[in-house]
Amino acid sequence: MWKAWTVFWRNCWRQNWPQYLLVLAVFLAGAVFGVFGVNHLSVGQFEELSKHVQAYAAQADQLSAIPAGAAGGKIFTDILVIILLYIFGLSFVGIPFILVLIFIRGFILGFAISFLTQSMAANGLLLAAVSILPQNLLYLPALIFGGTAALSFALLSLRRYTNFRIKLLSCLVSYTAIMAVVLAVAVCAGLVEIYFTPWLTGVSSGLIETTVS
Repeated sequence: MWKAWTVFWRNCWRQNWPQYLLVLAVFLAGAVFGVFGVNHLSVGQFEELSKHVQAYAAQADQLSAIPAGAAGGKIFTDILVIILLYIFGLSFVGIPFILVLIFIRGFILGFAISFLTQSMAANGLLLAAVSILPQNLLYLPALIFGGTAALSFALLSLRRYTNFRIKLLSCLVSYTAIMAVVLAVAVCAGLVEIYFTPWLTGVSSGLIETTVS
C-alpha cells in the first residue's frame, strides 16, 4: 500500500512539477504582499486591529472551542475554496481564477503572521504558532495540491483542443477523486482549527504576556 502511494506521488510530481512550482510561487507571492499590506496600514487601523488581537490573547485561557456558528462558517469557507478550485479547474478559462484564489490565501496568511509579529513581537510569534500553524499543517498542503490538480486539469482541457486523443472523461474521474481527498483534508483542517487550536492557545496562554490597552 505504501509503495503504491509512493509511486503515485512520484508520478504526480514528475508529470506536474511546473504546475506545483507555479502554484507555490503564486502562494508565496501572496504571502509577501500580505506582509507588505501590514506595513501600509494606517496608524489607526493598526491600533484597532491590535486591540482585537490583544483582547483575544488575553482571553485565550478561557477558550475551549470556537462557537458553533463560527465553526460552521469556518468549515464552509474552507470547503468553498476547494469547491471553487475544482470548478475553476474544469476549464482553461478558470486558470487565472485558480491563481487568484491561491494568491488570496497566501496574502491572508502572510498578513496574519506579519501583523501578529509586528504588533506583539515575540508574543505575537508564539500566538501565530499556536493559533495559525496547527490547522495550516493540513490545509496548506491540501490547498497547494488541490490548486495544482485544478491547474493541471485546466491545462489538459486546453490541450484537448489540439489533441483530440486526450480522454478527458477518465482524467475527470481521477481529478474529481483527487479533489474529494483534498476536500476531506480541508474539512479535517477546519475541525483542527475549531476544536484543537483554541485548546492549544488556551494551554499556551500563560506564555503569552499581553497588555490590553
